[in-house]
Amino acid sequence: MKTEGKPKQVQEARYHDDRKALSAMGRKGARIAAENRELQKIRKQKIVEEVAAEQAKFLTLSPEGDVLPPDQNIIEDFKNQ
Repeated sequence: MKTEGKPKQVQEARYHDDRKALSAMGRKGARIAAENRELQKIRKQKIVEEVAAEQAKFLTLSPEGDVLPPDQNIIEDFKNQ
């Protein structure tokens, strides 16, 4: 059984074949991983919004694809969020 690099609690539970403890530790680890993924997703979304706000200062595209001067309403909306 490979236990190198594992936390001491996991090593002990594996050594004593404590499946209940291992299952609880696995659930806790899964919850923490899910929280970390959600935080990462929020951080990425915030970066995307910041980039969009910066680009809105310089670029506005018409429905036909023409580049127009910056739309002040969009800039204000981003600032107020």
